[in-house]
Amino acid sequence: MAVLNDVTQLIELGRLKSEMVRMTSHDLKNPLFAAMSHLELLGRRDVGPAQRGFARVFRHHQPPA
Repeated sequence: MAVLNDVTQLIELGRLKSEMVRMTSHDLKNPLFAAMSHLELLGRRDVGPAQRGFARVFRHHQPPA
């Protein structure tokens, strides 16, 4: 006796889930990359005390690489 199940829909659901996770991860990382790039530029330029304070606070709270 053999039992066959059509898993085509399950495979497609798995593919769609993986794609959604990949896209969501990418979308969440983009703003962080932009913020980190701006922080790096702040560190390379002569800036005022307010900008230095902002950069210092941001660097202190940034997630590990």
